[in-house]
Amino acid sequence: MQTSKLKRAAIGLAAACACLVVLGVVLVWVALPMTGQGPSQPRSDGLPKASDGARGGDSAVAWFSLEGDALTVKIDEDSVSYAEVYNYPTFGPSGRRSLNDAAAIKNLIGLVNGKTFTAAQSVSAWNKSREGYVGGYSSAVSFFDESGSRCGIIQFNPGFPGDGVAIIAQDTIYCMDDDQAALIDALDELVGRLRDEQPPQETGR
Repeated sequence: MQTSKLKRAAIGLAAACACLVVLGVVLVWVALPMTGQGPSQPRSDGLPKASDGARGGDSAVAWFSLEGDALTVKIDEDSVSYAEVYNYPTFGPSGRRSLNDAAAIKNLIGLVNGKTFTAAQSVSAWNKSREGYVGGYSSAVSFFDESGSRCGIIQFNPGFPGDGVAIIAQDTIYCMDDDQAALIDALDELVGRLRDEQPPQETGR
């Protein structure tokens, strides 16, 4: 009789312990999503950072001049060997496509050469204004010489000040003056044309 009582007590104790373990697991599972969860971070659009773009004397090829708040594009068309077009989200994970069409490259250079871009906003202020933002749309075209040195990069993002065409230089967003429609249309046309082409291979540039 005593043995039976002891067995029932042991079974009851084991059951209580099991219930406590299950309860603890449930509480931990419920608490996890509530801890360490800050606001959603902005999605990286893959565009070159300001330090990878134009920074006065930092570029191997001088392709613009700065005077006060005005930046003027001066790309040497003869030095451009090829270009790359970037787009998010159309081009998927790689974000870029090679552009070897000489006529298209010449057209793009002609749309920006000699144009002025006016300082509009610091990169840090723009990034701060986009905190928590996910998604979006952006394009860019980079021009390279035979050695692989970038000799120009123009970006388009509807979220930039003005109509969205800009150059990032010295941690500042410089927005294109005058009409930007022709350049935006040319970039959109190239994105559509290059959508299904293979992305360029990494070359260590």
